[in-house]
Amino acid sequence: MLQVIALQLPVIDKNLTSHFDATTMVLVDFSTLKDLICANLDDASVEIRDLKGTGDHVGILVVSNHFRGLPLLDQHRMVMDILREKLKDELHAVKIKTLTHEKAIATNQTQ
Repeated sequence: MLQVIALQLPVIDKNLTSHFDATTMVLVDFSTLKDLICANLDDASVEIRDLKGTGDHVGILVVSNHFRGLPLLDQHRMVMDILREKLKDELHAVKIKTLTHEKAIATNQTQ
């Protein structure tokens, strides 16, 4: 028989998620991640989701016309370069999806 156990982490703020690792408590501020991306991609629309409930595995959807004409790999590199410092200490895994505004509308992924 499969048993499912759900744990609820304390929520400090709707934009902050806390999690514990072996040595320290780390806070990931999703609004800071969004602000970093928007500061570098001025037309960006950003959606960030906590994928595991731990705050260190995030899914990021970035919609920006800065991606127009670029291969998908270059689009993802652009986002990863923006988040590089955060990845060093605060994030363990990032799942990135990038779209232009036209593609987001065409695939009904507008925010």
